[in-house]
Amino acid sequence: MTFTGILLQGLTLIQLLHPSASFSAWLPCHRYLEEDEVIMNNKVAEAPTDADNIVALAVYDSTGSRVDESSIVWIDEGALPPSKSVSFRIQIDPATTEGLSDVQFVLEAHPFKDDAPNTPSSAPNAGAPTPHVPSAPAPVAPVKKSQTGFTGASAGGGVMCDGKRSHARGKTGYVTFELSLASDYLKHSDQSCINYLSEVWAGYAEGHSKVTLTPKIYFMLRGTKEGTTTNDEL
Repeated sequence: MTFTGILLQGLTLIQLLHPSASFSAWLPCHRYLEEDEVIMNNKVAEAPTDADNIVALAVYDSTGSRVDESSIVWIDEGALPPSKSVSFRIQIDPATTEGLSDVQFVLEAHPFKDDAPNTPSSAPNAGAPTPHVPSAPAPVAPVKKSQTGFTGASAGGGVMCDGKRSHARGKTGYVTFELSLASDYLKHSDQSCINYLSEVWAGYAEGHSKVTLTPKIYFMLRGTKEGTTTNDEL
C-alpha cells in the first residue's frame, strides 16, 4: 500500500473513532484554518456575507455571562485577577444554529502562546469587521504581551496542536480558551496598538459537508491610561 493510501486509511479510522475531530485531522498544525485551505477534498469557505446565514461564535466568562460585543471581547485591566489570567468558554452561538441539524467545529487562536509582537493575523477576516488598531512604530525592544491557548473542551472534543486549536461537536459543545497577560504588557499598556491581545475563529461543518468559517472574535484590553483604545474608536 502506498503512503497516501495508508494516510487516507488512517484518517478514515480517526473519522470513525472521533467524529468531532474528523475534518480537523486533515489540517496540519503549521497551516492556518483559513479560506481556500483544502480540508477533506473541499476548499474552506469564507463566512457568508448575508447576516441571516452566518454561523457565529459566542464567548462566555467564568460566571457564564456572555461577554462578546459586536465581535469584540473587552478585558478590563482593572478587573484582572492577581494571576493576570482569564479563561473563557467559547461555543457556536445558539441563535445562529437554528438551520443546522448538527455541527462539528474547530477553533484556532492567533497569536498562539507567547508569539510576539501581538498584531492581527494575516489570515482572512472571515466576514467580521476589523477593529481599528492604529499602526505602531517599530519597538526598540519586543514586549512580551500575552500567552494564549486552548486548554479544554466539552465531552467528545479535545485540544490539538499543543493548544493552538481545539474541537468540539454539537450545538452545546464548547472549548475553553485561556489568555494570560504578562506584567510587562500592562506596564506598557499606554503604547499604540497595545490593546490588541488575540483573536479566535472557527471552521464548522454540518455532517460531512464542506467547512465554513465563522466571523472572528477579537480580545482587546481596555485600560485606564490615557491613549488606550475605547469602544467608540472601533
